Amino acid sequence: MRGSLEARWRKQTLAMISGRYGHISHTSDETKKIPEVVTEIQTVSRTNSSSSTGARKLPRKIAPFIAAHDIPRGAIHAFQALLGYTLMLAIMTFQAAYIISIIIGLGLGEVLFGRMGGTSAH
Repeated sequence: MRGSLEARWRKQTLAMISGRYGHISHTSDETKKIPEVVTEIQTVSRTNSSSSTGARKLPRKIAPFIAAHDIPRGAIHAFQALLGYTLMLAIMTFQAAYIISIIIGLGLGEVLFGRMGGTSAH
């Protein structure tokens, strides 16, 4: 779920930034990684600032803070940390049934939902 939301937020951020900095084409390759977005923003910013005679805008190095994206991202991260610590405490009980069920559950969850991570290698 987190990976899918990250991909959607990345596309929305690119759309917002492109509206602010001028035309940036929206292809799926450009919306996959923030460093590619930053490169495009720097290119557009250099083009815009070289044509203007006013104050020069510095290109963005990181994505802007968007409360609708960043607050849920923090909440999801906190929930994942809580789940991790809960599983660690369950393992620390040293009960074999808990340990085996946790390992089987994690493996089964990866088999069923691992492909939905939102990021792709190609």
